[in-house]
Amino acid sequence: MAVKVEMPKMGYDMTEGTILSWSKHEGDPVAKGDVLGEIETGKVNIEIEAFDDGVLRKILVAPGVAVPVGTPIAIIGAADEPLDLPADAEAGAAGAAAGGANGLARPAPTAEVVATSSGTVPATAAPAVAGAAVAVDGAADGGRLRASPLARR
Repeated sequence: MAVKVEMPKMGYDMTEGTILSWSKHEGDPVAKGDVLGEIETGKVNIEIEAFDDGVLRKILVAPGVAVPVGTPIAIIGAADEPLDLPADAEAGAAGAAAGGANGLARPAPTAEVVATSSGTVPATAAPAVAGAAVAVDGAADGGRLRASPLARR
């Protein structure tokens, strides 16, 4: 029976981890306790160990991709076992290879614009004074100003 290897939760406040590298490749035999790869959390880099014996059948997340805790990142099973991947796992593998987690492409970063007393300027050029700037998200809200409670005060 195939077993999913999930992104482990390495601390109370950990919400996601990034796959740094895989030590094993698809088709490699693994034994309980073997190192499968290395992940990076907000505080530490740690090795992922196999909890079952078998063959690394499928790597679902490519190196460099951050995924939420509990997300399947690989599948271990018998060498002759048919691999029955749900549609979301197949999409996740394709999306992870393309750089997105769980098959979802990450949105391209947009240029943040900041409104100041002298007009709007890119956020990188705006002064970093608390309360002096209000972020504008014109594309998402049709030009509506979005401000934090501190900026509103």
